[in-house]
Amino acid sequence: MNLSLFTRHSTLCSIFFGCLFLPISLSFGLGSLKVLGDISWLDILGEGSLVILSAIWVLFVLVSRPPGKVTSALVIGLSLFLFSACLDLFDEWMRYDNRATYLNMFESIPAAFGMFIMSYALFQWHQELLIVNQQLQRRELNLRQHDQVDFITKLYGADYMREQINDQLKDSANPAFSIVMLDIDSFDSFNRQYGHDEGDRLLREVSELILMNLRSLDL
Repeated sequence: MNLSLFTRHSTLCSIFFGCLFLPISLSFGLGSLKVLGDISWLDILGEGSLVILSAIWVLFVLVSRPPGKVTSALVIGLSLFLFSACLDLFDEWMRYDNRATYLNMFESIPAAFGMFIMSYALFQWHQELLIVNQQLQRRELNLRQHDQVDFITKLYGADYMREQINDQLKDSANPAFSIVMLDIDSFDSFNRQYGHDEGDRLLREVSELILMNLRSLDL
């Protein structure tokens, strides 16, 4: 989980907290508390679990994914479901008069829209994973020596490179191969000006650009 992603999701965080606190305001503003004897504690346990789990799911999405349409759809869909779940939960605590009859409509409609949006988000997430898997399959073909992968760039290190060059040199059936070397100009200056965290991020982004442009026969 990357907690720094919270700062990149300010709008989605506002939607989430709005869908969390608005039903609380509506319920306590338009209703009055029931007496303890009228409260169904078993219903509260079940409906409260839905509220807690929905909120946890939203938080996991916010700290696990960068901004994008899939992230937005997941958070909005879950937040709408959370809105309905909160109203449903507070129904067990509150007694409403005739002024609040429209709350019954708001109990179900946001959840239905939320499930529809989440279904769209999950389909797009599936498409996204297919693309990522294609990139991973192109990454070093079928070679998976994870102990030699660099922590920052997720690329293989110098020891691995030397092994592959030696294997290529010993391959009499395919003796010709090329080596491409890249250098980032003034990288030391970039690190000094923006800090090592930004330098690491730059290395990761450059490595992803390289991977996305590899051919299937490249190593």
